[in-house]
Amino acid sequence: MPEMDGYEATGHIRNPKSAVLNHSIPIIAMTGDRKKCIDAGMNDYISKPVEPLALVDKIEKWTSDPSHQSLLRRPRTRRRRTLSLTRALSAQSGDG
Repeated sequence: MPEMDGYEATGHIRNPKSAVLNHSIPIIAMTGDRKKCIDAGMNDYISKPVEPLALVDKIEKWTSDPSHQSLLRRPRTRRRRTLSLTRALSAQSGDG
């Protein structure tokens, strides 16, 4: 990120005084030290090189588990967009 790193971005997202709409949105770190990422307020960590199926598992963990649904609440003013993990992985691997 050109203006702030992931730790700063996480701090901004988690700050209840910031203009962010959902302060508890799941954040999955992909670089840095796992403990430092979790201590900074990130929800999970996946190390590089990222295995596509491991990434899908992390995304599903934070979007499918009913206990995490409150983390994904969206303001009613925004239109929902559907993420196709199959399409995303195909595009990432050059298959689509």
